[in-house]
Amino acid sequence: MKKLLTAVVFLLISTALFAQSNSALVSQNGDSNEGNVTQAGSSNLAEVNQFDGDENLADVNQNGSSNEVYLAQGMTTGYWGLTTTAMSGNRNQADIDQLGTGNLVDDFVQVGDDNFASVDQEGNNNTAYVYQGWAYGFWGETATTSALSSYNSTVSITQVKDNNYGAVWQYGGLDNDVIIDQDGFSNIASIAQGFIYEDGAYDFTYPVYNTENNYASITQLGDDNVAKLFQLGDDNSFTLTQNGAGNTVGYDAGVTGLVPKRNAYFAQDGDFNTFTGVQNDGATLDIASYQFGDDNNIDLIQGEGDVALIQQNGDLNTANVYQYGVDNNASVVQTGNSNTANVSQSN
Repeated sequence: MKKLLTAVVFLLISTALFAQSNSALVSQNGDSNEGNVTQAGSSNLAEVNQFDGDENLADVNQNGSSNEVYLAQGMTTGYWGLTTTAMSGNRNQADIDQLGTGNLVDDFVQVGDDNFASVDQEGNNNTAYVYQGWAYGFWGETATTSALSSYNSTVSITQVKDNNYGAVWQYGGLDNDVIIDQDGFSNIASIAQGFIYEDGAYDFTYPVYNTENNYASITQLGDDNVAKLFQLGDDNSFTLTQNGAGNTVGYDAGVTGLVPKRNAYFAQDGDFNTFTGVQNDGATLDIASYQFGDDNNIDLIQGEGDVALIQQNGDLNTANVYQYGVDNNASVVQTGNSNTANVSQSN
């Protein structure tokens, strides 16, 4: 409680001195700490650091425009450099709520296991970056770049209104979940689970940090939204739902980042379309896949070297494609309404 009181006093002093442009800093070490920051107005800055401890709780609330949050739990020392010392940070929870326009959650980082990170933003032109695990040397990658893994951790981002961007990176680890829900127009959701240095070349000659048994979910309600999903490793699954017109998924949709291989290219244009997929190491969804129309469903499971091309043009179509083994190919083209296709093959 003493550390929490110090943070509150600092915030009150900042409010008196800087009126609508306030800064609040909370720094805590050890276990079972609570760090709370509440700010109203514009151009406020909140920074919460809870280092080297378990079962910590952080809560940041900002109401206004152009506010910014930095938050780290179980983070590492020297994390912008090539040499990094890991600090323990397990069973931590952090919640950030921002109401207004042009707000930023930057460097929301959790390193450790069994952590939970939540961001809720309501308004236009907001951005949230969330990291679980860390690849140090991240901004100047070399062959010595290393990753700090995250296990059994969850990230949830909810963004309401237009032109918002939510992005999550989970580096090597197991049993992690990411959920991004966006309600509005021209929003972008990006999820990367696993990490490879030198992502432009993407030829696997440098360190690769696989993830396994992870789950990713993107739900976008509205028009002209973009989703990007990247998963490295085995037994990962993702669910994508887009309700609206002009929505797209994948690298070619205008979201920069990793080039294809295990990246999900996809495009949806219509209402209440769903795409549920499990792609094991090396599986590819062909760039020509799409859903045009309403109430279409794709369920895809495939393994190493498998390739699937699925096209649905119409309403109420269902495609179930299950490929087991290595280097299988499946193509499903549905035109019209109420079609059902079932493909199952193995080698």
